[in-house]
Amino acid sequence: MDFKVASFLLLLLIVTCGAAQGQGNDFVVLDLKTTEIGEDASPMYKEQIASTKIPVTLLRSKHSSLCSACENITSEAVNFLSEKQIQDKIRTILHDTCSQTFSFEQKCLETMDSYATLVFAKIAEIKPAAFCKHARGWFCSTYRWFW
Repeated sequence: MDFKVASFLLLLLIVTCGAAQGQGNDFVVLDLKTTEIGEDASPMYKEQIASTKIPVTLLRSKHSSLCSACENITSEAVNFLSEKQIQDKIRTILHDTCSQTFSFEQKCLETMDSYATLVFAKIAEIKPAAFCKHARGWFCSTYRWFW
């Protein structure tokens, strides 16, 4: 497993989010009122605006399909990146990259080793529910609008 798997997980998250938006959500229709239109608008334009309805997706609960998908994929990603074998593979890739920096190779290796350890420790601390709730507030917040 390598970068392709991580890329696949990210792609899966994006596709799942798009698919989840169309399933299991409530829809609200916004009606535009003619009183919101300027006085100088033509009657035909006013009628067109007045009859326009805009569907808006409304997520009603933190347990929406989008929220569940986010939590599941985040959990899988955290588990994947917490495996020693995967961390070793990532370190190997980083070391190979550092070997191409020639005179900075030793400093690069030291920096990568120290930061990789910190990054893996932070990844292990991620709680999927909290992450999805705070990830731009889109996935698991109550009454969040999607246009």
